[in-house]
Amino acid sequence: MKQSFKRKVAAVLMAALVGITAVPAMAAEDVSTSTAGQSSSLEAAEAGYKAVLQRYRIVRDADYFDGDWEMLDRLGVNNLIGLSKPENVYFTLCDLANDGVPEIFVASMDSPSFTINDYGWREGGYRIHDIWGCANGTVSRPFPIDSMGYRANYSFMNNGVMFCQGSSGAMSNYWEYYTLGTNSAKAYLSNFIEYDGWEGEKYYRGYGNLNNKWRVSKAEKDRVVKSYSFVKNIKWYSIDDAASLHQAIRSFSIPVMINGSELACDQPAVSRNGRTLVPLRAIFEALGTKVEWNGATQTITAVKGSTTVQMRLNSKTMSKNGQSIALDVPPQAIAGRTMVPVRAIADAFDYNVYWDSANRVVEINN
Repeated sequence: MKQSFKRKVAAVLMAALVGITAVPAMAAEDVSTSTAGQSSSLEAAEAGYKAVLQRYRIVRDADYFDGDWEMLDRLGVNNLIGLSKPENVYFTLCDLANDGVPEIFVASMDSPSFTINDYGWREGGYRIHDIWGCANGTVSRPFPIDSMGYRANYSFMNNGVMFCQGSSGAMSNYWEYYTLGTNSAKAYLSNFIEYDGWEGEKYYRGYGNLNNKWRVSKAEKDRVVKSYSFVKNIKWYSIDDAASLHQAIRSFSIPVMINGSELACDQPAVSRNGRTLVPLRAIFEALGTKVEWNGATQTITAVKGSTTVQMRLNSKTMSKNGQSIALDVPPQAIAGRTMVPVRAIADAFDYNVYWDSANRVVEINN
């Protein structure tokens, strides 16, 4: 492929996709700031992820620039994909950060089926080339793109863990287990096992970074590896299927309807232990209450008529007119927002609450 053609295609791509940005970042939760009229995090994620997929479509259709790593780097895609030049590139969504906004995973595969070898590593199936998340309205990579190299293969594990099986040679192997914070901006190495065979058979365990480790037995290594399990049923979509991206993003939403109108909020509702949580200002204002936030005591006070409700961040007890009420889940900070249990609040102000399980909708009526 001629360099002039490469430059022309690259220029077109960069002009069309100048950065992968979405709505402006929101400040941390402040009940004095209204969220009305602002784009939701799911809409921001969808817009950003469309741009990610567009990059991979253009690179694929240009035959991966004959594997030109420098060109692929310039276009913001994983240059490793230029080695295999897959005809079929896929994506899936998964909310590893558990904040109601899924991350997107770009992968290639010959077949979705895979096996697990004696090392506890996945063989066959998909190979993840890129991961993006959405934090405060802007998409970014929680994992460095250069961490997804030839000797590193990422897999989905149960309980929201991303596993990386890696090697720096025949005598050095890694089992790395990552989690994401509640804004999916950065991955955290929550657990890892290292095998060093250069001076006998040595195993290490650690967390945080690969230098924070201690010696363990092979039995401990086996116990740790076996404590994780691979996710086997993953729904993959073609990167050409824009409609599936929209539908998949929307499948993570939990609409809250109040007297027939959908609750508008920038941070999506999330589910915790079977309970739906929503941004505090959005729900309290929609129910016609006056709400105050005391940052010093981390206390929420809402008043409507003769009813006063108080809640404290991370406390599983709220009060209604001075009487304590136990909560299944406490108010909590998620992605920079204070999120509160919608059923408990609606009940406290004498609204009727119904969960439409078939459509994943919360209905509130007075």
